[in-house]
Amino acid sequence: MAIAGIDIGTTGCKCTIYNREGHFLGEAYKEYPTEQTDKHTLDAEMVWSYTKDVLREAALQIQVPLEAIGVTSFGEAAIWLNHQMEPMAPSLLYTHPDGQEQCDRLTNHFGKAYITRTTGLNPNPMYSVSKLMYSREQRPGQATECQGICCFGDFIVYMLSGVQQMDYSLASRTMAFDINHLKWDEAILEYAGIDKAWMPNPVQIGTIAGKIRSSVAEELGIGRNIIIVSGCHDQIAASIGTGAYQPGMAVEGVQRQSC
Repeated sequence: MAIAGIDIGTTGCKCTIYNREGHFLGEAYKEYPTEQTDKHTLDAEMVWSYTKDVLREAALQIQVPLEAIGVTSFGEAAIWLNHQMEPMAPSLLYTHPDGQEQCDRLTNHFGKAYITRTTGLNPNPMYSVSKLMYSREQRPGQATECQGICCFGDFIVYMLSGVQQMDYSLASRTMAFDINHLKWDEAILEYAGIDKAWMPNPVQIGTIAGKIRSSVAEELGIGRNIIIVSGCHDQIAASIGTGAYQPGMAVEGVQRQSC
């Protein structure tokens, strides 16, 4: 049996497959075309198309059945889904310059101490809720059309399985998740104009969403009984991969720019 890991990044996506003993079996990577996206936004439909490409390519390299697929991704960027559960507009990445005004309003209303105590984050416009507020105010029609909101990792889980769930580590990057009670903070969502019903179900890392959609399995030529699993935020995955999962251990994830 084989297990696949899909990692969704801001510049490309990758699928790597191992057997149960941890031996490498296959891998595929595809970088997003620069002409289809600018450096501050990302098209979710394009990412889904590329995800299917790397999954199909990697699956062709193995000689054993694929048993499960786990999904990790970068954080923050949110996707507005319409009544057909399709993305409505390109997603604003954490580097997008807008959202400062909205973040300031949130901070002034709740106070920095409340936000930090509740979400574990220092208020910053990079996080999802500030960008969601900005998008809602710029395009009021999105709220009328909205049926769901997700980030990229749980979007891919949904497209693969049809189940809306977001792991705790990804939810914690929204600045709207109560890390003390492991649930969405209704006060922050209400102030931001975000219906709690739009948000995915928060779950532990490694929670099974369900079996792969039969239509996706048929399209990709892979098994219909493959289990889809919510992974985690990519930095958490990197920490686990280095073995830093005991108290007192840490991983430095700072990105340094070359001169």
